[in-house]
Amino acid sequence: MRKLHTSVVEAAFQAGYPLYRIPGIVATETGALLVGYEARNTLASRGMGDWAVIDLYVKRSVDGGRTWQPRVKLLDGLGKNTTNNPVFIVDGGRIHFIGMENYKRAFHRVSDDDGLTWSEPVEITSAFDEARGQYDWTVIAAGPGHGMRLLNGRLIVPVWYTRNLENITAHNPSACGTIYSDDGGKTWHAGDVLKPDFLIDPNESAVAELSDGRVLINMRSVRPGKAFAEHRGIPEGEHYRAVAVSRDGATNWTDAHFDTNLRDPVCASGLANCPGGILYSGCDSERSRTCLTLRFSPDDGASWTDSLMYETLGGYSDVCYNAKTGTAFVAYEYDDYRDLRVSEIALDASNSQEDNV
Repeated sequence: MRKLHTSVVEAAFQAGYPLYRIPGIVATETGALLVGYEARNTLASRGMGDWAVIDLYVKRSVDGGRTWQPRVKLLDGLGKNTTNNPVFIVDGGRIHFIGMENYKRAFHRVSDDDGLTWSEPVEITSAFDEARGQYDWTVIAAGPGHGMRLLNGRLIVPVWYTRNLENITAHNPSACGTIYSDDGGKTWHAGDVLKPDFLIDPNESAVAELSDGRVLINMRSVRPGKAFAEHRGIPEGEHYRAVAVSRDGATNWTDAHFDTNLRDPVCASGLANCPGGILYSGCDSERSRTCLTLRFSPDDGASWTDSLMYETLGGYSDVCYNAKTGTAFVAYEYDDYRDLRVSEIALDASNSQEDNV
């Protein structure tokens, strides 16, 4: 274990909400950390699931995640809407935020002061509408987690789509893709939709840039049943993350395949670039959202190290690399959504002290 410290960002049934979920984390150019998340309200008719009344918030830390400044609301559910999946992109000194409303509309905000204040929301649902010719969706969502700026300046956000006319609130069947911007977030467009025929309901993906400039997408999917597995000729008893690659992060994705180094219980995971490779956070389990690990790949995802972190009760997660500290930060749900936590992880084996929450 090379965990340096852990802090609680939000605790369930405290500070006005019974549940906090779906974390995303980025490090700004100054080294500040931004964690976005859903704050879910209690409403008997709606429950506390994905269609609960939800507000989106961000918290900021300027001391390496040891303390957190007061939260800032990014999208307001107004006591009736669900707002979902906060996604950030670090774009030099500018931070982009993308969030969803009722899984039907997408909004974009920016911060030019390191996440302290944010512009007014601008609707960008038209980017998702561009994908209707490929996938005539009834539900849309970004992330969860974070997007990225490629070395060529393109902004990329992993997204997913659902089409279900019988149940317009369903999150299946689904397919993955990206939206992108080549003008600093002024306009957004839909990339190609990925629909690998051996995957059941791919969604909730993450992206990273490979050493040659291509983009890797890492997707969750539903565990195949026996009949489906036999029909497709794939393992029925095991389940892994699925991956594909695009030269530009938007079009002409390669055929997807399972990364058999990364087990998956159908849970959100995180990817992030760091010096010399890629970081991956995800649950090393096939059945339950537990056993959260952090791994490093020095070869564009061809192989992964043993875990740099192990959190038995960790669930949904996201990871970022902080260039100012030279460390990784993992944001994750803890103990069946009891709270949201952030752990700092040393990437240098000589730095192994631990100061837990």
